Amino acid sequence: MIKTDVSVEICRKRLCSLDKAKPRCAGVDLKPVVIHGFDTVAKAALQLVVVASTVHCSSAIADTPIVESNNEFSVSLGTHDLHYHELDVYHQTGGGYLDSESGMQPAVRTALSRQGPLFGISDIYSALELTVAAGHTSYDGYSILVASSNGIGAPLRQNKFGVTVDAELKLGRSFELSDSGALQITPYLDYGYHRWARDSIETYSNHFAGFGLLIQYTASTRLVVDGDAAVDRMIMAQVQTRGGVDEGLSSRM
Repeated sequence: MIKTDVSVEICRKRLCSLDKAKPRCAGVDLKPVVIHGFDTVAKAALQLVVVASTVHCSSAIADTPIVESNNEFSVSLGTHDLHYHELDVYHQTGGGYLDSESGMQPAVRTALSRQGPLFGISDIYSALELTVAAGHTSYDGYSILVASSNGIGAPLRQNKFGVTVDAELKLGRSFELSDSGALQITPYLDYGYHRWARDSIETYSNHFAGFGLLIQYTASTRLVVDGDAAVDRMIMAQVQTRGGVDEGLSSRM
C-alpha cells in the first residue's frame, strides 16, 4: 500500500493577532490530493479524499514557518470518492465481478500535529489524523439467495448508505537541511486503521503499518509546500457480517 499526500499551507501575516502574549495566526491549509490505496485479496477499493479547505490556528512564535505549520490543529471538509469492485475469483457470474459500489460521500477530517522536544530529544514530530465519511453509494451486483448453491440471486441495483473511518498516527524526527530552516525532512513510522461499514450487511476493516518521509520547503514567509509519501503493509484485514467474522484477508502488496 502506497500513500501520497501533497499540500500547500498559506499563512497571511495580516491576519495575525496583535496580542503579544499569545500571538496567533489564522491561515488556510489547502490539501488538494490525498490518495490511499488498499487491496484485500479478492476485494479492492480505492478512495480519493479531496479536501476542500482547512482553517487552522497555530503558534506564531515558532522558529521557522515549517515548525509553525507542524504545530497545529485543523478541521477539514471535503469528499470521499469510493470505487469498490469485488472480484469473482470462482467464476460464478461470468462477468468478472460479483459486485461493485461507487459514489461521492461528504467527509470531515480532524488533524493534530506537533514538532518539538520530547524526552530530551529535539524536533520530535508526531501527528494524528481522523477522517470520517458517510453517504449514499450506488450498488451494482446480485441479490443474496440462500436457496441457491452459491448464494447468488438475481441481478440487483440499488442505493446504499455507508460509513468509512480512517485513523492514522505518525511519529518521527525532523531534520533541517538548510541553515535558514527553509528545507526540512522528517522520516517517520506510521500506524493506522481503516473501517468501512457497508450498509448493515458487511463491515470491512484492516490495520496498516509502515514508514514514510515528509519533505517541507518554505517558498516564502507565507508559503510552505509539503510532500508526504509512505509505504505501508496491511495487517489484520477481515470482513465481518451480521453473523460474525466471515473471513480473514491478507494484503497482496
